[in-house]
Amino acid sequence: MSRRGMQLGGEFRYLNETYRGESRVEWMAKDNLTGEERRLASIQHEQRITPQLYGSLDFNSVSDDSYFEDLSSRIAVASQVHLLRQGSLYYSSGSWWNASALVQSYQTLNPDPDSIIATPYRRVPQLLFNGYRPGLPGGLVFDLDAEYVRFAHPDKAYAEADRLTAYPQMSLPMQGAAWFLTPKAGFHASSYEIDRPTADAGKPDSISRNVPILSFDGGLFFERETSWFGTDFVQTLEPRLFYLRVPKRDQRDIPLFDTTLYTKSFAEIFSENRFSGGDRIGDANDLTAAVTTRLIDPETGAERLRALIGQRYYFSDQEVGLFEGQELIQAGGRTDVLAGLGGKVTQHVSVDSYLQYDTGEGQTERFNATMRYQPAYAKALNVSYRYGRNVVGYGGELGLEDLDVSAQWPIGRGWYGVGRVTRSLKESRVTEAIGGLEYDGGCWAFRVAVHRFAIERDDVSQAIYVQLELNDLAGIGSNPLSLLTRSVPGYGKINASSADRVFGVD
Repeated sequence: MSRRGMQLGGEFRYLNETYRGESRVEWMAKDNLTGEERRLASIQHEQRITPQLYGSLDFNSVSDDSYFEDLSSRIAVASQVHLLRQGSLYYSSGSWWNASALVQSYQTLNPDPDSIIATPYRRVPQLLFNGYRPGLPGGLVFDLDAEYVRFAHPDKAYAEADRLTAYPQMSLPMQGAAWFLTPKAGFHASSYEIDRPTADAGKPDSISRNVPILSFDGGLFFERETSWFGTDFVQTLEPRLFYLRVPKRDQRDIPLFDTTLYTKSFAEIFSENRFSGGDRIGDANDLTAAVTTRLIDPETGAERLRALIGQRYYFSDQEVGLFEGQELIQAGGRTDVLAGLGGKVTQHVSVDSYLQYDTGEGQTERFNATMRYQPAYAKALNVSYRYGRNVVGYGGELGLEDLDVSAQWPIGRGWYGVGRVTRSLKESRVTEAIGGLEYDGGCWAFRVAVHRFAIERDDVSQAIYVQLELNDLAGIGSNPLSLLTRSVPGYGKINASSADRVFGVD
C-alpha cells in the first residue's frame, strides 16, 4: 500500500429484531502506480418482513478488474472473478410447501487480458416452488420441485431463454433396525422458449423435454464388537446399492445456461443426475455399489475411524453429453473407484483421505490426504497433500499437485510461532507462505504476521500484519486472526477466555 497511496475504508454494521446488515466501502483517490481512482462497495442485508416472509440483498462492486489482485491481502479474495449482485424473497408456509423469488447478476472481472472469463447468465427473475408431503396413504412421500427462470446475458452473442420446469416425485421409504429400501419414481418436465443469436439460426426456439426417472436405494447395517490394539470398539459394516434408470432424450439443441458436469464424489455416484443445473438430464441404466465400515467407541458413541469404497456400474452406453464430442462411458466399461479413509487414529492424531482411481486408464485421478496432530489447545501440526490429474491448478494450468504444512506451537515464555507453507510440486514454487509470532501477556496479546501468495507465477502479493490487543477491550493495528484461523486448521487464539475455548473462538 505504501507504493500506491492512501486508501480510506469503513464498515457499518447494524442489528435489529427483524433485520441485520453490513456495509463496506473502500476508496483511493489516486493509485500512484496506475494513476486511477479505485473504489469498492459491498452491502449485505437480511430482513424478516413477516413471520413467514424473509428478504435479503447482496450487492458487491469494484471500480476495475484488477482491484483485488492489486489491493487485497487475502488469496481467496484476490482470486475471485465473479462479484455477486442479487436480491431474494423467501416464503415459508409453515406446512408442506415454500416458495422463493430471486434476481441475480454478477460483475465479472478480467484482470488478465490474455485469459478472458465469460460472464455467467443473469436470472431475471428465478421463481422456485418446493413441496414435500410425507405420511400419505401407504407410507408414500410426495416431493415437488418447480422453477421458472429467465436467463439473460449482456453479450448478445449468447442465447437467452425462459425455462419452466416441474419435477413431481413419489417415493416409498421402508426401513427396519438393520435395513432400508426406498423405491422412487418421478417425471421431469421442462419447457424452453429460446431467443437465439444469429449464429444459431435454424435451431428450434421452442423445446419441450419430458423424462421419467426411476431409482431404488437400499442398504444394510451390521455391527459387531471387536478390539484393535487392545481397545474395544463397535465395528459396523454398511453395504449400499443404488439403481438408477433414466431414458435418453436428445438435448443437443438446448444451450447451457446454468449446467455443468459434477465432480466425481460419493455424493455424485448416489445422485439422480450427473449434471448440475437443469439443461441436461443424464441418461442412466446404472448400479452404484458401496460399502462403509466404522469403528465406534462403545462408551461415548464417537466415531474413531471410517473407511468407505464405491463404484458405479453401467449396463447401457451413456448417450447424453454436456456438449458435442464429449467422451462418454460405454456399457461394461471400467469406471472410477472412489475410496476414503478418515477419523481419529489416536487421542491426538486424526487423518482424512480421498482417492479417485480410473480403472480404465490405470491411473489416479484425484488424491487428497491430511494428517493433524493436536495434543492441546493452541498446539497444532497439519500436513496435507493434494493431487488432481485434470483439476485446474494455479494460474489456470491443468493438473494440480501440492504439499501444505501448517502449525501453531508454543516457543516458550509466552511466545507462540505460527505458519503455513503451500508448495506446488507440479510448478516447483511456493504459492502461499505465512509466518508469524504471538505473545500472550496475560491481559494483552501481541501478534505479527507476514503473508505472501501468488495467484500467477509472476504476480506476487505480500502483506504485513501487526496488532496489539487488550483482552476484551480493543485492538490496535491490522488484525491477522482471520488469516491465521482460516490458514492453520486447529489454530487457537492464545488469549481466548475459558468460555471461548468451550463455545468457540473468534
